[in-house]
Amino acid sequence: MNHVFTTPVLASRSDCAMPRRVLGLLLAACPFLAATPAFAQATAPSLGTAVNFAILGGATVTNTGASHITGDVGVAPGSTLVGFGSAIVNGTLHVGDAVAAQAQADTTVAYNALAGAACNTILSGQDLGGMTLIPGVYCFSTSAQLTGTVTLDGLGNDRSVFIFKIASTLTTASGSAVNLVNGAEACRVFWQVGSSATLGSTTAFAGTIIALASVTMVTGTTLAGRALARTGAVTLDTNDVVFPALAEWHNYGFGWPGTLGIPSLTLSARPILGTTPQMLVQNSYGHPTFGLLLWGDGPVVIPTAFGGSLMVQPVFLWPQPIGVGLYPIPMPIPLDPALICVAVDIQILEYDKGASHFVSFTPGLHVEFGL
Repeated sequence: MNHVFTTPVLASRSDCAMPRRVLGLLLAACPFLAATPAFAQATAPSLGTAVNFAILGGATVTNTGASHITGDVGVAPGSTLVGFGSAIVNGTLHVGDAVAAQAQADTTVAYNALAGAACNTILSGQDLGGMTLIPGVYCFSTSAQLTGTVTLDGLGNDRSVFIFKIASTLTTASGSAVNLVNGAEACRVFWQVGSSATLGSTTAFAGTIIALASVTMVTGTTLAGRALARTGAVTLDTNDVVFPALAEWHNYGFGWPGTLGIPSLTLSARPILGTTPQMLVQNSYGHPTFGLLLWGDGPVVIPTAFGGSLMVQPVFLWPQPIGVGLYPIPMPIPLDPALICVAVDIQILEYDKGASHFVSFTPGLHVEFGL
Protein backbone atom coordinates (compact mmCIF):
# COMPACT_ATOMS: atom_id res chain seq x y z
CA MET A 1 0.00 0.00 0.00
CA ASN A 2 1.23 3.47 -0.84
CA HIS A 3 1.33 5.90 2.06
CA VAL A 4 0.90 9.58 1.25
CA PHE A 5 0.54 11.86 4.25
CA THR A 6 -2.52 14.03 3.87
CA THR A 7 -2.52 17.68 4.75
CA PRO A 8 -4.62 18.54 7.82
CA VAL A 9 -7.61 20.69 6.96
CA LEU A 10 -7.75 23.70 9.27
CA ALA A 11 -11.14 25.20 10.02
CA SER A 12 -11.94 28.67 8.77
CA ARG A 13 -14.90 29.20 11.11
CA SER A 14 -14.23 31.62 13.93
CA ASP A 15 -15.27 29.16 16.62
CA CYS A 16 -12.72 26.57 15.51
CA ALA A 17 -9.96 28.65 13.99
CA MET A 18 -6.41 28.19 15.22
CA PRO A 19 -4.78 31.41 16.44
CA ARG A 20 -2.75 32.88 13.59
CA ARG A 21 0.48 33.02 15.61
CA VAL A 22 0.06 29.36 16.56
CA LEU A 23 -0.60 28.33 12.97
CA GLY A 24 2.45 30.24 11.82
CA LEU A 25 4.57 28.57 14.46
CA LEU A 26 3.29 25.15 13.47
CA LEU A 27 3.96 25.72 9.80
CA ALA A 28 7.45 26.96 10.55
CA ALA A 29 8.25 24.00 12.76
CA CYS A 30 6.47 21.40 10.64
CA PRO A 31 6.64 22.21 6.95
CA PHE A 32 4.61 19.12 6.07
CA LEU A 33 1.53 21.01 7.30
CA ALA A 34 1.78 23.50 4.46
CA ALA A 35 -0.93 23.15 1.87
CA THR A 36 -0.18 20.84 -1.02
CA PRO A 37 -1.25 21.76 -4.54
CA ALA A 38 -4.50 20.25 -5.72
CA PHE A 39 -5.29 19.05 -9.21
CA ALA A 40 -8.51 18.32 -11.03
CA GLN A 41 -9.72 14.79 -10.60
CA ALA A 42 -12.68 12.56 -11.34
CA THR A 43 -15.33 12.11 -8.66
CA ALA A 44 -15.83 8.73 -7.03
CA PRO A 45 -19.46 7.60 -6.84
CA SER A 46 -21.10 6.59 -3.60
CA LEU A 47 -21.55 2.84 -3.38
CA GLY A 48 -24.04 3.07 -0.53
CA THR A 49 -24.52 -0.25 1.23
CA ALA A 50 -22.84 -2.07 -1.67
CA VAL A 51 -19.59 -0.84 -0.19
CA ASN A 52 -19.65 -3.83 2.18
CA PHE A 53 -19.81 -6.42 -0.60
CA ALA A 54 -16.86 -8.05 -2.30
CA ILE A 55 -19.18 -10.08 -4.54
CA LEU A 56 -22.75 -9.22 -5.52
CA GLY A 57 -24.73 -10.98 -8.25
CA GLY A 58 -28.10 -10.26 -9.77
CA ALA A 59 -29.19 -13.76 -10.79
CA THR A 60 -26.70 -16.04 -9.04
CA VAL A 61 -23.18 -16.35 -7.67
CA THR A 62 -21.27 -19.53 -8.52
CA ASN A 63 -17.93 -20.69 -7.14
CA THR A 64 -15.60 -23.53 -8.09
CA GLY A 65 -12.56 -24.45 -6.01
CA ALA A 66 -10.94 -22.87 -2.97
CA SER A 67 -11.76 -19.21 -3.49
CA HIS A 68 -10.90 -16.83 -0.65
CA ILE A 69 -13.16 -13.80 -0.29
CA THR A 70 -12.85 -10.94 2.16
CA GLY A 71 -16.11 -9.01 2.31
CA ASP A 72 -19.80 -9.85 2.07
CA VAL A 73 -21.18 -12.07 -0.70
CA GLY A 74 -24.73 -11.60 -1.89
CA VAL A 75 -27.28 -12.12 -4.63
CA ALA A 76 -30.55 -10.30 -5.43
CA PRO A 77 -33.13 -10.48 -6.84
CA GLY A 78 -31.90 -14.03 -7.48
CA SER A 79 -31.59 -16.42 -4.55
CA THR A 80 -28.89 -18.91 -5.52
CA LEU A 81 -25.33 -19.29 -4.25
CA VAL A 82 -23.54 -22.35 -5.63
CA GLY A 83 -20.26 -23.99 -4.60
CA PHE A 84 -19.43 -22.01 -1.49
CA GLY A 85 -18.75 -25.09 0.58
CA SER A 86 -15.21 -25.06 -0.79
CA ALA A 87 -14.72 -21.29 -0.40
CA ILE A 88 -13.51 -19.27 2.56
CA VAL A 89 -15.63 -16.17 3.07
CA ASN A 90 -14.55 -13.59 5.65
CA GLY A 91 -17.87 -11.83 5.57
CA THR A 92 -21.62 -12.48 5.56
CA LEU A 93 -23.64 -14.34 2.95
CA HIS A 94 -26.83 -12.54 1.85
CA VAL A 95 -29.06 -14.70 -0.32
CA GLY A 96 -32.00 -12.82 -1.79
CA ASP A 97 -32.54 -10.89 1.43
CA ALA A 98 -33.32 -7.22 2.07
CA VAL A 99 -29.63 -6.39 2.59
CA ALA A 100 -28.68 -7.78 -0.82
CA ALA A 101 -31.66 -6.06 -2.44
CA GLN A 102 -30.65 -2.69 -1.01
CA ALA A 103 -27.06 -3.26 -2.11
CA GLN A 104 -28.31 -3.93 -5.64
CA ALA A 105 -30.34 -0.72 -5.57
CA ASP A 106 -27.28 1.21 -4.43
CA THR A 107 -25.17 -0.52 -7.10
CA THR A 108 -27.59 0.75 -9.74
CA VAL A 109 -27.23 4.30 -8.45
CA ALA A 110 -23.43 4.02 -8.57
CA TYR A 111 -23.55 2.48 -12.07
CA ASN A 112 -25.66 5.37 -13.35
CA ALA A 113 -23.36 7.92 -11.73
CA LEU A 114 -20.35 6.35 -13.45
CA ALA A 115 -22.19 6.17 -16.77
CA GLY A 116 -22.94 9.88 -16.50
CA ALA A 117 -19.37 10.96 -15.80
CA ALA A 118 -17.88 13.23 -18.46
CA CYS A 119 -15.05 11.63 -20.45
CA ASN A 120 -11.55 13.09 -20.20
CA THR A 121 -9.92 10.68 -22.66
CA ILE A 122 -11.33 8.40 -25.37
CA LEU A 123 -9.48 5.07 -25.63
CA SER A 124 -11.82 3.26 -28.02
CA GLY A 125 -10.04 0.58 -30.01
CA GLN A 126 -6.88 0.70 -27.90
CA ASP A 127 -5.54 -2.05 -25.64
CA LEU A 128 -4.89 -0.85 -22.10
CA GLY A 129 -1.80 -3.04 -21.86
CA GLY A 130 1.41 -1.04 -21.68
CA MET A 131 -0.32 2.25 -20.88
CA THR A 132 0.44 4.52 -17.91
CA LEU A 133 -2.62 6.59 -17.03
CA ILE A 134 -3.14 9.52 -14.66
CA PRO A 135 -6.39 10.19 -12.72
CA GLY A 136 -9.40 10.85 -14.90
CA VAL A 137 -12.33 9.36 -16.80
CA TYR A 138 -11.43 7.02 -19.66
CA CYS A 139 -14.07 5.94 -22.17
CA PHE A 140 -14.52 3.09 -24.64
CA SER A 141 -17.34 3.32 -27.19
CA THR A 142 -17.44 -0.47 -27.52
CA SER A 143 -15.33 -3.11 -25.76
CA ALA A 144 -12.13 -2.75 -23.71
CA GLN A 145 -9.18 -5.13 -23.63
CA LEU A 146 -6.26 -5.47 -21.23
CA THR A 147 -3.29 -7.52 -22.45
CA GLY A 148 -0.29 -7.18 -20.16
CA THR A 149 -0.08 -4.44 -17.53
CA VAL A 150 -1.78 -1.08 -17.25
CA THR A 151 -0.23 1.31 -14.70
CA LEU A 152 -2.42 3.79 -12.86
CA ASP A 153 -0.33 6.68 -11.53
CA GLY A 154 -1.95 8.62 -8.69
CA LEU A 155 0.55 11.50 -9.05
CA GLY A 156 1.28 11.39 -5.33
CA ASN A 157 -2.35 11.89 -4.30
CA ASP A 158 -4.04 9.05 -2.40
CA ARG A 159 -7.41 10.59 -3.29
CA SER A 160 -6.87 10.25 -7.03
CA VAL A 161 -9.83 8.70 -8.87
CA PHE A 162 -9.79 6.55 -12.02
CA ILE A 163 -13.03 5.79 -13.88
CA PHE A 164 -13.29 3.50 -16.91
CA LYS A 165 -16.55 3.71 -18.88
CA ILE A 166 -16.90 0.71 -21.19
CA ALA A 167 -19.92 0.51 -23.47
CA SER A 168 -19.90 -3.27 -23.93
CA THR A 169 -17.44 -5.89 -22.62
CA LEU A 170 -14.26 -5.81 -20.56
CA THR A 171 -11.81 -8.67 -21.17
CA THR A 172 -8.33 -9.30 -19.79
CA ALA A 173 -5.80 -11.73 -21.21
CA SER A 174 -4.19 -14.36 -18.99
CA GLY A 175 -1.53 -12.96 -16.69
CA SER A 176 -2.62 -9.34 -17.11
CA ALA A 177 -2.39 -6.83 -14.26
CA VAL A 178 -3.51 -3.44 -12.99
CA ASN A 179 -0.50 -1.78 -11.33
CA LEU A 180 -1.19 1.02 -8.81
CA VAL A 181 1.61 3.52 -8.14
CA ASN A 182 2.21 6.92 -6.53
CA GLY A 183 -0.87 7.01 -4.32
CA ALA A 184 -3.35 5.26 -6.62
CA GLU A 185 -5.59 3.02 -4.51
CA ALA A 186 -7.94 0.19 -5.48
CA CYS A 187 -10.86 1.79 -3.66
CA ARG A 188 -10.77 4.76 -6.05
CA VAL A 189 -10.67 2.77 -9.28
CA PHE A 190 -14.03 2.04 -10.96
CA TRP A 191 -14.90 -0.03 -14.03
CA GLN A 192 -18.41 0.61 -15.41
CA VAL A 193 -19.12 -2.19 -17.89
CA GLY A 194 -22.14 -1.97 -20.20
CA SER A 195 -22.30 -5.72 -20.73
CA SER A 196 -20.07 -8.33 -19.04
CA ALA A 197 -16.54 -8.48 -17.65
CA THR A 198 -14.24 -11.50 -18.00
CA LEU A 199 -10.92 -11.56 -16.15
CA GLY A 200 -8.52 -14.08 -17.70
CA SER A 201 -6.61 -16.67 -15.68
CA THR A 202 -4.05 -15.37 -13.16
CA THR A 203 -5.02 -11.76 -13.85
CA ALA A 204 -4.17 -9.42 -10.96
CA PHE A 205 -6.97 -6.87 -11.18
CA ALA A 206 -7.80 -3.83 -9.06
CA GLY A 207 -10.86 -1.67 -8.58
CA THR A 208 -14.63 -1.98 -8.30
CA ILE A 209 -16.22 -3.62 -11.32
CA ILE A 210 -19.91 -2.77 -11.85
CA ALA A 211 -21.25 -4.73 -14.80
CA LEU A 212 -24.75 -4.43 -16.20
CA ALA A 213 -24.80 -8.18 -16.88
CA SER A 214 -22.16 -10.51 -15.41
CA VAL A 215 -18.62 -10.80 -14.06
CA THR A 216 -16.51 -13.92 -14.64
CA MET A 217 -13.17 -14.57 -12.96
CA VAL A 218 -11.19 -17.40 -14.55
CA THR A 219 -8.94 -19.73 -12.52
CA GLY A 220 -6.33 -17.99 -10.39
CA THR A 221 -7.53 -14.43 -10.93
CA THR A 222 -7.11 -12.04 -7.99
CA LEU A 223 -9.17 -8.93 -7.42
CA ALA A 224 -8.37 -6.09 -5.03
CA GLY A 225 -11.81 -4.53 -5.09
CA ARG A 226 -15.35 -5.68 -5.82
CA ALA A 227 -17.25 -7.61 -8.48
CA LEU A 228 -20.83 -6.31 -8.68
CA ALA A 229 -23.17 -7.69 -11.35
CA ARG A 230 -26.52 -5.97 -11.68
CA THR A 231 -28.61 -8.51 -13.62
CA GLY A 232 -26.50 -11.59 -14.30
CA ALA A 233 -24.11 -13.85 -12.44
CA VAL A 234 -20.75 -13.56 -10.76
CA THR A 235 -18.71 -16.67 -11.51
CA LEU A 236 -15.61 -17.57 -9.45
CA ASP A 237 -12.97 -20.26 -9.89
CA THR A 238 -10.28 -20.49 -7.20
CA ASN A 239 -9.97 -16.73 -6.87
CA ASP A 240 -8.74 -14.30 -4.23
CA VAL A 241 -11.04 -11.30 -3.75
CA VAL A 242 -10.33 -8.67 -1.10
CA PHE A 243 -12.46 -5.58 -0.90
CA PRO A 244 -11.10 -2.37 0.64
CA ALA A 245 -12.94 -2.26 3.96
CA LEU A 246 -10.39 -2.65 6.74
CA ALA A 247 -8.02 0.03 7.90
CA GLU A 248 -4.46 0.43 9.03
CA TRP A 249 -2.46 3.12 10.74
CA HIS A 250 1.07 4.17 11.44
CA ASN A 251 2.77 6.90 13.43
CA TYR A 252 5.03 9.48 11.90
CA GLY A 253 7.40 12.07 13.33
CA PHE A 254 7.37 15.82 13.95
CA GLY A 255 6.77 16.27 17.67
CA TRP A 256 7.71 19.02 20.09
CA PRO A 257 9.23 17.76 23.33
CA GLY A 258 7.68 18.79 26.60
CA THR A 259 9.41 18.80 29.99
CA LEU A 260 9.20 15.02 30.22
CA GLY A 261 9.73 14.26 26.55
CA ILE A 262 7.60 14.07 23.44
CA PRO A 263 4.02 13.04 24.22
CA SER A 264 2.60 10.00 22.45
CA LEU A 265 -0.51 9.31 20.42
CA THR A 266 -1.39 5.72 19.53
CA LEU A 267 -4.31 3.42 18.85
CA SER A 268 -4.93 0.34 20.95
CA ALA A 269 -6.27 -1.83 18.12
CA ARG A 270 -6.64 -2.06 14.37
CA PRO A 271 -9.29 0.51 13.42
CA ILE A 272 -11.88 -1.66 11.69
CA LEU A 273 -15.13 -0.07 10.54
CA GLY A 274 -17.85 -0.58 13.13
CA THR A 275 -15.46 -0.96 16.07
CA THR A 276 -14.29 1.32 18.86
CA PRO A 277 -10.52 1.31 19.36
CA GLN A 278 -8.98 3.50 22.04
CA MET A 279 -6.93 6.52 21.08
CA LEU A 280 -4.25 6.74 23.77
CA VAL A 281 -2.91 10.22 24.51
CA GLN A 282 0.16 10.47 26.74
CA ASN A 283 0.47 13.86 28.41
CA SER A 284 4.15 14.14 29.35
CA TYR A 285 4.28 17.80 30.38
CA GLY A 286 5.30 18.34 34.00
CA HIS A 287 2.22 20.45 34.85
CA PRO A 288 -1.47 20.17 34.10
CA THR A 289 -2.28 21.57 30.68
CA PHE A 290 -5.35 23.44 29.56
CA GLY A 291 -6.70 20.90 27.16
CA LEU A 292 -5.36 19.26 24.06
CA LEU A 293 -5.59 20.69 20.59
CA LEU A 294 -6.54 18.10 17.99
CA TRP A 295 -6.97 18.29 14.25
CA GLY A 296 -7.24 15.88 11.39
CA ASP A 297 -8.52 15.30 7.89
CA GLY A 298 -11.72 13.40 8.62
CA PRO A 299 -14.36 12.50 9.09
CA VAL A 300 -14.15 10.34 12.21
CA VAL A 301 -16.36 11.12 15.20
CA ILE A 302 -14.60 10.97 18.57
CA PRO A 303 -16.49 11.40 21.86
CA THR A 304 -14.16 13.15 24.26
CA ALA A 305 -13.36 12.13 27.80
CA PHE A 306 -15.11 15.31 28.93
CA GLY A 307 -18.46 14.90 27.22
CA GLY A 308 -19.56 15.80 23.75
CA SER A 309 -17.88 14.62 20.59
CA LEU A 310 -15.48 15.79 17.93
CA MET A 311 -15.45 15.26 14.20
CA VAL A 312 -11.81 15.02 13.23
CA GLN A 313 -11.50 17.53 10.44
CA PRO A 314 -10.99 21.08 11.66
CA VAL A 315 -9.07 22.12 14.75
CA PHE A 316 -10.56 21.50 18.18
CA LEU A 317 -9.47 22.45 21.69
CA TRP A 318 -10.43 20.34 24.65
CA PRO A 319 -10.71 23.10 27.29
CA GLN A 320 -10.17 21.05 30.41
CA PRO A 321 -7.14 20.69 32.70
CA ILE A 322 -5.32 17.45 31.96
CA GLY A 323 -2.61 16.15 34.26
CA VAL A 324 0.39 14.01 33.46
CA GLY A 325 -0.60 10.52 32.41
CA LEU A 326 -2.08 8.28 29.73
CA TYR A 327 -5.59 9.20 28.63
CA PRO A 328 -7.64 6.61 26.72
CA ILE A 329 -10.23 8.22 24.49
CA PRO A 330 -12.74 6.00 22.65
CA MET A 331 -12.68 6.43 18.89
CA PRO A 332 -15.79 4.76 17.41
CA ILE A 333 -15.46 4.12 13.72
CA PRO A 334 -19.01 3.99 12.30
CA LEU A 335 -19.87 1.42 9.65
CA ASP A 336 -20.42 4.26 7.24
CA PRO A 337 -19.88 4.03 3.47
CA ALA A 338 -18.58 7.60 3.58
CA LEU A 339 -15.54 6.36 5.50
CA ILE A 340 -14.43 3.98 2.79
CA CYS A 341 -11.37 5.35 1.08
CA VAL A 342 -10.73 8.05 3.70
CA ALA A 343 -7.36 8.91 5.21
CA VAL A 344 -7.21 10.62 8.60
CA ASP A 345 -4.26 12.42 10.15
CA ILE A 346 -4.45 13.25 13.86
CA GLN A 347 -2.05 15.27 15.99
CA ILE A 348 -2.43 16.75 19.44
CA LEU A 349 -0.85 19.75 21.15
CA GLU A 350 -0.65 20.33 24.90
CA TYR A 351 -1.41 23.88 25.95
CA ASP A 352 -0.41 25.39 29.28
CA LYS A 353 -2.94 28.12 30.03
CA GLY A 354 -0.92 29.52 32.92
CA ALA A 355 2.11 30.01 30.72
CA SER A 356 -0.07 30.94 27.71
CA HIS A 357 1.78 28.76 25.26
CA PHE A 358 1.80 25.30 23.76
CA VAL A 359 4.22 23.06 25.57
CA SER A 360 4.44 19.90 23.48
CA PHE A 361 3.25 18.38 20.25
CA THR A 362 2.60 14.70 19.52
CA PRO A 363 3.97 12.90 16.50
CA GLY A 364 1.20 12.32 13.99
CA LEU A 365 -1.11 9.34 13.68
CA HIS A 366 -2.05 8.43 10.10
CA VAL A 367 -5.13 6.22 9.75
CA GLU A 368 -6.41 4.85 6.46
CA PHE A 369 -9.88 3.38 6.01
CA GLY A 370 -10.23 0.99 3.13
CA LEU A 371 -7.47 2.36 0.93
